[in-house]
Amino acid sequence: MTRGQRRPNAAIYYQPANFSTASDRLTGRLSANEGLLRAFLRFGGVDCFYCHAARESQYDEFNALCAKLADYNHQTRWIPFIANGELETPGCLFRAAPNIAELAWQRAAHGDAHYSLCGITHAIAEYPVIDRIADLMIAPVREWDALICTSQAIKQVIVDLLEEWGDYLGTRFEAARPAILPQLPVIPLGIDCAEFAPSGETGPWCAAFRSQHAIAADDIVFLYVGRLNPVEKSNPAPLYLALEKVAKALGRTPVLIQAGWFSSEQYQDLFIKGARELAPSVKHIFLDGRAPDIRRHIWHVADIFLSLPDNIQESFGLTPLEAMAAGLPVVASDWDGYRDTIRDGQDGFLIPTSMPVIAAGDDIARRYATRTGGYGGYCASTSQAVAVDIDACADRCVQLARDPELRRAMGACGQARARTRYDWPHIISSYQALWAELAARRMAAATQETPQQTKCGNITHDPRRQDPFRRFSTYPSRPLTGNTRLALHPAADAQTRSNLRNNGLVRIAGLIFLDDEEADAVLDFIAASNSCRLDDVCSAFAQLDVQTLIRTVGWMLKYNLLTLDETAS
Repeated sequence: MTRGQRRPNAAIYYQPANFSTASDRLTGRLSANEGLLRAFLRFGGVDCFYCHAARESQYDEFNALCAKLADYNHQTRWIPFIANGELETPGCLFRAAPNIAELAWQRAAHGDAHYSLCGITHAIAEYPVIDRIADLMIAPVREWDALICTSQAIKQVIVDLLEEWGDYLGTRFEAARPAILPQLPVIPLGIDCAEFAPSGETGPWCAAFRSQHAIAADDIVFLYVGRLNPVEKSNPAPLYLALEKVAKALGRTPVLIQAGWFSSEQYQDLFIKGARELAPSVKHIFLDGRAPDIRRHIWHVADIFLSLPDNIQESFGLTPLEAMAAGLPVVASDWDGYRDTIRDGQDGFLIPTSMPVIAAGDDIARRYATRTGGYGGYCASTSQAVAVDIDACADRCVQLARDPELRRAMGACGQARARTRYDWPHIISSYQALWAELAARRMAAATQETPQQTKCGNITHDPRRQDPFRRFSTYPSRPLTGNTRLALHPAADAQTRSNLRNNGLVRIAGLIFLDDEEADAVLDFIAASNSCRLDDVCSAFAQLDVQTLIRTVGWMLKYNLLTLDETAS
């Protein structure tokens, strides 16, 4: 941008609940949205901040929030919903959500070229969110609109969804698939790196914390930050099992701090009991991660940040970036947006994941679609067949625990990456470059392009209600296919099986898997075979429901009852 040139601008579609982290139910989406608004105020460099809100009282709330978030000496202007034609002045309307289709209908009264629309994805597994994205195929969106994808994995899910939904529409109405769609740029979420640097208060706070919790100077401290929800966030059982192996390998007691919040007493009981049963050799500390002092300083108590997401609800992951900004090496799942941000072997380590990518969840999707089961059950049922390599995680954690110089080097590398790639000034610059591109497209467009013809296949199901294992097949690093070779894990003895089956975290969503007798028969078959393909298992147990069988294999891999025989593969 040349000196003196006006910075690209966008009005903010404002709904108070979408931009505040003051709620007890703090989520990554709210944190990201609040951070984006703060960064836009600080680094946007625009002459006026536009608030698109329903009522003047909401505009007043917007001004109050802006004053709280940033040095507030900016001009603002309210553009009411009912006066959306005035959005021509900023030229773009930004909504911190993916549902821009309804905004396209509202714009249609003034003409599609009146202004651009820009949305952003967060978690996209919920069916209402899927529906909003699918609506892009039939809404009057244009090529000068955009839906920002926060990761490559998210973008691929959206591309697949729109292609399948377009094929259905073409078949249903005997017409070409709609060809006019918004841009789908990949722009990551951002963080304020300065917030994670130690301050004058950090040293005394950390010393007091270590003293209070009897953490010795040479103890190795692992940290997890995030919602403590085994159904819609991350099941901690693999993390506990990995750290128990770490404790035995080190011959000492590692410390695990989990800073977040429990959404129910049931989940709190599952976490605490699971920690005690699955990782008895680990010192466990649970903290309320919503407390400002903890959010500010806890990073500097830890040596290693550890996060093993296994859930399709996860989409990007802000906390690994925050850990990198604080100078911590990161050990995390090779899963969806995490693989975009963490460079394996540089900023930390990515732990391989696996998940069935062949038909294994039609009934899970059907239960959610028919409201027989809720969203929590949908996520939990899917994640129980997502395996994070426990042995690999333990090995990497031991490697870092034994090598303080490696920890320092990876922490410094991650910190530099956070500052040069994910600090908010860089992200805001990417947003404004996108808005400028959309404006150029809008100005240059004279006539609507003729939709391209496309061949439509046979539609046998609602593309918006896809088998979750197929829908999110881009998330894992190692897909389970019919040719995947399996072997019994050396630790999968009868006592280990019994201990796992009696643990509440391991038994979540148990009804969607084989019963214990059937599961033991499968394990015995694989053990007798020494190594066999998943197709061989399915053939040997043809009397069982194939989807349930495949899910159970995923569950067995998750909890180290089976292992992938990659040498044979």
